[in-house]
Amino acid sequence: MTDERAVQRAALIGELVQALRSEIGARSLYGLLARVARDPELAGVLRQLAREEERMVADLRGVLTELGRETRARSWRRSAASAAIAALVPVFGIRFALRLCLDAEETVERWYARSVVRLAMLGERERAEKLETFAVAKRRHAQHLQAFAQNIPGSPGTM
Repeated sequence: MTDERAVQRAALIGELVQALRSEIGARSLYGLLARVARDPELAGVLRQLAREEERMVADLRGVLTELGRETRARSWRRSAASAAIAALVPVFGIRFALRLCLDAEETVERWYARSVVRLAMLGERERAEKLETFAVAKRRHAQHLQAFAQNIPGSPGTM
């Protein structure tokens, strides 16, 4: 493997590890937010997002394993951060948490898009296609979250 390819591969793996950490946090946070959401439709969407995140964590771990990087399925730091955000919902409102989630979904979508390009440059078409489906899922998650963040009835501490 050439030096440039090794650098691209290392950058790709690093970005995917970051994405995995974010997915683990999202999985945890969506489950917690579903429990505190007062709106039944929002709670249902959050439960669905948590299930999708569970699958994405498993699939992304598989991609990373194929690339030679072993990973964990859990993170106590991400769980603690998710619990802290969920605990703030009574103070700041659920809209606050939804906006944080929306920002994270959009960021991870960009990471996946960059990873698709990197994989294509490395000649890894099959993995690139897999990550493209991840980017599409992130876009869909962001759209759901944005709809609720914009339309959820007034929340304490929000404008």
